Amino acid sequence: MDPEKLAFLPLLVELKDGKKAVITEADLEDFPGLYLRNANGKNGLSAVHAPYPKTREQGGHNNLQWIVKERGNYIAKTAGKRAFPWRIITISENDKELADNDLVYLLASPNRIGDVSWIQPGKVAWDWWNAWNIYGVDFPAGINNDTYKYYIDFASQYGIEYVILDEGWAVNKKADLFQVVPEIDIKELVDYGAERNVGIVLWVGYAAIDKDMEHVCQHYADMGVKGFKTTAWLRPPPVTISSSTSTAPTSPRASTAPIPMCSTTRACTALNKPSGTTRATSSPTKSPSPSSACWPVRSTTPKAR
Repeated sequence: MDPEKLAFLPLLVELKDGKKAVITEADLEDFPGLYLRNANGKNGLSAVHAPYPKTREQGGHNNLQWIVKERGNYIAKTAGKRAFPWRIITISENDKELADNDLVYLLASPNRIGDVSWIQPGKVAWDWWNAWNIYGVDFPAGINNDTYKYYIDFASQYGIEYVILDEGWAVNKKADLFQVVPEIDIKELVDYGAERNVGIVLWVGYAAIDKDMEHVCQHYADMGVKGFKTTAWLRPPPVTISSSTSTAPTSPRASTAPIPMCSTTRACTALNKPSGTTRATSSPTKSPSPSSACWPVRSTTPKAR
């Protein structure tokens, strides 16, 4: 292992006699994700945590990220008495035992939503990266309602439960989710999808939703949007992981009842792994993906024609 590089978890180590050891963590909330490093090039690993971001400014991709300007000499801020993440070493006799191991889920905090009957798992028809280029249609393809209605029709025809409006529906570089491009009418798409049993999910940049989370969530929940796909998390993990639970239905910021919306995460190594964060904000009877707070997302794209 290169001593100049970090490994993020889970990390698999091959042992003698065909055995394997997996190092990972569970119940990772409001605390930095663990990285491992082989600092001296010998047989050993040491822990590395990202320092806490003391100051930050908005910037990065389309002004949708928080850029760290100064770091503290500590790794996390915590309030009162709490439990800290579990560190797990799983040793297997054969590889199939690793796939059958559920220690991460079992060691995580239990569900705290309560009623989860409103959570509906499903697949997603997704336009990004390549698929605004549909052809053989009687409208200009692109970021517009006609294109997304085409996606909704496709999803409805093949029993796909959701359609994601990826980057482009909100005005670029404003980081304001109340500013929607004129070619998109979200309420019209929500109603069109509802008539065809297809829900709408909106892509959002993290800095944009973080600035006014409760109002954004309430606004789009009232409109009938089912949830958000949140990206541009590329920041030190302690704040990221705390914030990921804020975009889930049990938002600690909420001053009123929780808002029934789902959140999936993208582009965050601390969250897009099985670390137990989904158990607290997911149905206990359904199996969420590592990167989804409420439903497993599988992307399907209608072929260009």
